[in-house]
Amino acid sequence: MATLYARMSDRALRPMFPKGMINSIVISVTPLALDHTMDMDVPNII
Repeated sequence: MATLYARMSDRALRPMFPKGMINSIVISVTPLALDHTMDMDVPNII
């Protein structure tokens, strides 16, 4: 599941960066609270 969430984040954020950008970028998604009734994919793409 972690790979799926990472791909969802990547696909949502990638268009925001310029096409010629060659620098390495690290984006870390950390939940501040967890509710077991809600999947983590929704907050991941927000």
